[in-house]
Amino acid sequence: MPEILCARGASGDIDGARFVKGLDKIRAKSGDRVFLASVNPSCICSVEHLLSVFRKAVRSFRSGRSRSRTMEGEFFRLLAMEPQMSHAIERCGLSEKTPALCLVYEGIGPERIAPLLEEFRMTSTQFLPCSPEKLSSLGFESVEELLEAVAFFDAGIRD
Repeated sequence: MPEILCARGASGDIDGARFVKGLDKIRAKSGDRVFLASVNPSCICSVEHLLSVFRKAVRSFRSGRSRSRTMEGEFFRLLAMEPQMSHAIERCGLSEKTPALCLVYEGIGPERIAPLLEEFRMTSTQFLPCSPEKLSSLGFESVEELLEAVAFFDAGIRD
């Protein structure tokens, strides 16, 4: 099961391309067993949507039926419902200036991601797993409500 972290720029938009390069460095140091994808929150309908796309990408990649060279690529292709990777990343990846993002990761601890979030002065909250108490403290009743707020950039996300 992946973990999901929602974050937004503390002082407005962040440079999506530079952030993705930072993720690439983390991935390179972490080895092949790490899944790390930064997603535009407006592409996500619900937690179930995100998790089912993740599971399908894992199945396709492990069974050799993937159309992408990496599991992250397959994840983006399935999330965007686009056969071409460039269109999928354009649709669901981070843009040049992005106010918020969802970080989907597995096989790596949040402590490895924290320095990158600090470098970009981003405020974040762990999204999955997320306890009912944490949701309540953020002012939400369900994970879906939190995701919807992040997708529409309305959430004041705090640690």
